[in-house]
Amino acid sequence: MRKICWMIIWVVFLNSCAMTNNAQPVSDPISKLEITPTQIPVTTATPAPSSTPSPVPSAIATRPETTASPSAQVLFPALDRLQMFDEHTGWAIANENHPFLRTTDGGITWRDVSPAGLVPDMFTYSGAYFLDTSTAWVPAEGKVFRTTNGGQTWQDFATAFGRARMQFVNSKNGWAFSESNCGAGTCWLRLLFQTTDGGQTWSLLNIDGLYGPETVPTSLPSGSIHIPSADSFKFSDPSTFWFGGNGIIASQSATLRVSRDQGKSWQEQNLPLPQRAPDSGAPNSVELPTFLTAKEGFFAAKYEVPGKGGGSPQLVMAVYATQDGGHTWTVSPSLVPDVAWFDHIEFVSLKDAFVRCGEVLCVTHDGAKTWQTIQSNLRFPMQGDTSLGAYDFVTAQTGWAIIISSGGSQLYQTTDGGITWNALKSELIP
Repeated sequence: MRKICWMIIWVVFLNSCAMTNNAQPVSDPISKLEITPTQIPVTTATPAPSSTPSPVPSAIATRPETTASPSAQVLFPALDRLQMFDEHTGWAIANENHPFLRTTDGGITWRDVSPAGLVPDMFTYSGAYFLDTSTAWVPAEGKVFRTTNGGQTWQDFATAFGRARMQFVNSKNGWAFSESNCGAGTCWLRLLFQTTDGGQTWSLLNIDGLYGPETVPTSLPSGSIHIPSADSFKFSDPSTFWFGGNGIIASQSATLRVSRDQGKSWQEQNLPLPQRAPDSGAPNSVELPTFLTAKEGFFAAKYEVPGKGGGSPQLVMAVYATQDGGHTWTVSPSLVPDVAWFDHIEFVSLKDAFVRCGEVLCVTHDGAKTWQTIQSNLRFPMQGDTSLGAYDFVTAQTGWAIIISSGGSQLYQTTDGGITWNALKSELIP
């Protein structure tokens, strides 16, 4: 199960010194890390001299099109979401005219495999779930569509909910989080539904015990709960799900809540943040765990550390690992610098992971013990004329990125671990 790198925003261009090879490895960043807003205290991954790409000067407001071949074309005006499952096959969400696309050649050609009768609604599209190369679900108003053959055919099943976000742990067991009432940075989750037959039937799941007694607004059904957002739950098996993440809160701990009996009871885990967090009121943002095996998984927490010499604080990421299904966690010895609040870490194996740091990608090949910045021919800004829409890796070498500009979006691919990115001349085929 891999995470999708969703559209993320807010970061300024790196100072040019962040792209040099002067950054040194940090053996014990928890005790030795001294961060300024322009310093990246990790090593730099560079290719062999024969294949080194020309870096983009950081002093220039660059556009990704400068790295593309002259024949590269912007095909999809609003390519929004990408999920690849191997070097060849994956899914994308584009726009209201061609919402659900599928590729079998690594993104060179795409087919529109959208279910017939789907009412255009980008908010609804965002709740879709892709389980593997063949199986996907799309929630709609009062129904859910399911395909088990890569979108060649779809079935639809009646539901008691409308807009929703969906998660599945296998072809049978899944959940739908119904539309929330949101305001002032938090939401009331209306209802949580569960299926054990692949979406054909759904039952209401009672999760009243998450916070204990809580006053629910009279306009909402009994059982509604107060959460940061409707995607604050993550399921690791049919009985176990996690709550937390996605909100920026003031706390000295990285906090998760876990239920191992389908929400009947909950355990709270408060894990200390590494040193150098402010003494009190430290804001942090906690991602939900990603499990790569039944027992082994990771999650990340972001929080501020003081700048060098008392300068402006910098946001860093700490990575926690478990080998016992999340009963206990240990924090890695290295911090990832220059992240943004909603930057997301993507593990592609127990050793390999990527995360955006500044306008470049950082990578680990030893399970988050150490990190390197990747010297690349493509930048990954979060705002401005161009911005990163999403990125997705299937191995430590092969990945894709969506760069969005005023003219639409361009899909790029790397086969050398993020060092060299090539613009794909994609085509929509019948």
